[in-house]
Amino acid sequence: MSGTSTNRTYTPGAGGLRIWTEDGGVVRNGNQVHVGGNFISSSVYDATNLGFSMNNLIVTSYVEGIWGSASVADQHILVEVDPDGSAGAGFVHSDAVRVTLLELTFSSDETGNLYLPAFNGSTNVARLDEFRFLVGENRAILGKVSGSLDRSFTFEVVGDSIPAIPPVPALGNLANSGFSFTPNATLGNRPLGTTAIPAVRYTVSIKNSLGTVVVDKTISQDLIDRVRQEYIDRFIHHGTGFTAGSIGLVSHAPSRDEVKRAPSIQVGGPGPIGNCRDWPNPNYTESGIGIVWDQGSVDLINNIRLNMGPDTVCLHSGHRSPSHNQRVNGATNSDHQWGRAADMSYENTVVVGTVAAALFHLRLYRVALGETTGQILLELNSA
Repeated sequence: MSGTSTNRTYTPGAGGLRIWTEDGGVVRNGNQVHVGGNFISSSVYDATNLGFSMNNLIVTSYVEGIWGSASVADQHILVEVDPDGSAGAGFVHSDAVRVTLLELTFSSDETGNLYLPAFNGSTNVARLDEFRFLVGENRAILGKVSGSLDRSFTFEVVGDSIPAIPPVPALGNLANSGFSFTPNATLGNRPLGTTAIPAVRYTVSIKNSLGTVVVDKTISQDLIDRVRQEYIDRFIHHGTGFTAGSIGLVSHAPSRDEVKRAPSIQVGGPGPIGNCRDWPNPNYTESGIGIVWDQGSVDLINNIRLNMGPDTVCLHSGHRSPSHNQRVNGATNSDHQWGRAADMSYENTVVVGTVAAALFHLRLYRVALGETTGQILLELNSA
């Protein structure tokens, strides 16, 4: 383990196997067994260290794979027994097994053709070394199993989403230890709504010739790809009616780098057309922090707020995911969805229709012009 207290990196030691006295589903002590831990390293032990006694002649140990095998049975476990201890007979009994470590990894156009481990789901946002994917428009998912398995092994894919998105094909033989399937996203299984969409999930199993599952994984979209998936779903339903006037979409989805956690910005109190927002207030949050597509709107809002001086700006709306946009009855191709728009006015301490209100809007208009080369709209709204 290396790094700082808030940014640690774990680098496994040498070897592809670890042997433990406890299964991986329980909390294990990383010390060696002869000092009270659960780790069995390559060493010499007293039988009692491993859990043997006259009343307990059968002991179960657990093998953990660290790296996937390069070929079948390339890992070796050897056990030798000295029955009389220090009396001098030596290690006269031995047994050995060969082990194949199967690692299932995945690739998509979202990983740059790199094969990566499945998203572990411990946080809402996957790391760069975890698998990421989108579905729809014939986007394929590729899988690969370590160990150079032959065609006697098969794969099976089950869609776990609600509604399920059928994989095509759902099963088949491995070819060069690999396989692929394409999620069949349609109008029927990608319904539109006003709330956050669930993650697309698949459980992938690899079976031997007897039909026994030898390795399986569940792949799931993280929070960022769920936001991005909304844009593809809207295009499936609305086509160019959704993307007309859009900015920054790549293959009908935002860039992953631009969908991010946005720090909350408290801008104003009650305003003339409703309450101001503790922005962002989107459909997607992680640990209470909004996930937004930011193509400049966060800096735009902050800079306008700061440059307005003592005048408090009321922010009514910033970035909206497509589902959020539908919930507030926004236009199908609203600029808010591209992370390039913000609705602002004054707090309701300014009386509508007065000179003060007109002067405030003039100042806001001039400040906004200085912060963007885009479009500034002046709208008249009733109280």
